Amino acid sequence: MEPSSPLSKFEPGVFQGIPENSSGKKSEAPRLMRTMKTDVAEAIQNQNETQVSIAVAEQKKHAQEQSSALAARRAAAESAPAPKRMSRLVLVMIALTVVSLLGVAYVFLLPKLSSVKLPNVSLPSLPSFGKSSDTTIATSTVATTTPRVNSIISSQDELRFDISEQARGQIRVAIEAIDPTEETPGVIKNLLFTEEINGIVSEITSGRFITFSGAFAPDILIRSLENAFMAGLLNEGATSTPFVVLKVSERDLAFAGMLEWETTFPALFDNVFGTNIGTGIIPGTKFRDVVVQGKDARIITSASGESISYVFVNENTILITGSRSALETLIPLASTK
Repeated sequence: MEPSSPLSKFEPGVFQGIPENSSGKKSEAPRLMRTMKTDVAEAIQNQNETQVSIAVAEQKKHAQEQSSALAARRAAAESAPAPKRMSRLVLVMIALTVVSLLGVAYVFLLPKLSSVKLPNVSLPSLPSFGKSSDTTIATSTVATTTPRVNSIISSQDELRFDISEQARGQIRVAIEAIDPTEETPGVIKNLLFTEEINGIVSEITSGRFITFSGAFAPDILIRSLENAFMAGLLNEGATSTPFVVLKVSERDLAFAGMLEWETTFPALFDNVFGTNIGTGIIPGTKFRDVVVQGKDARIITSASGESISYVFVNENTILITGSRSALETLIPLASTK
């Protein structure tokens, strides 16, 4: 057994055992994993804090975060613009619109309604003039003292017919019953045609008159027609010659329409005034050009000698008559309108 060698000093860099720290305490080996529990324990040991104080600090921190979030929401709400009160504004605008419409109706519509006057139409019975007793003769009040001042050609007499109550045949019979020998030659009788619609009686338009007559005009003429027109009778001594005055907006369209209408428009006089011009025209007979009062006119004559003629007395007025002599008389009167 070898004797143990005496202990020698350790060479530099060589150590044995666990070195002591300067304070004489042993240092703990570093932990490989940190947990909340160990952190708390370490904080209690190193910072002299207890678990209670740490919990209080955490609660204060959480409360402070909640307070900061609440303050941020309040600031955002206060800085946001207040919503507009659109519903009240819309109601105010609607109320103003309704008031304005009522005001317009009061100012413009009431005066017109108050000025509407319904004509007094009476249907006195006339003798049958040889007709059968069951034939109804339609007639109207004759305004001999107050002729219409707004007729296209000034008239001295007037007859009114309501086409909503009187058929075309009844009106034709009433016109045929007029005795021209009882009137002064040259007298113009205005034939006023009215119609009741929805309880209101008003004068019919030129287009409505043509439709009522059954002599349908071409569309090119209808488009150029104005509402105003005049139908009348010119006393030529032994006869009462019918005539019609039409107002147009475009002469070229109206002239083309009249040329197209020549084959059928004599039926207008036959159906309304009781003439036999259209039925008496020999097949193949056409309108011919004539000059009347310095105007280019068109005329056609039936086998019985009856004729129908028309002329543009100016750019906006067409005169249609049942004779050439009536055309000569009425051209100067119609050209001023």
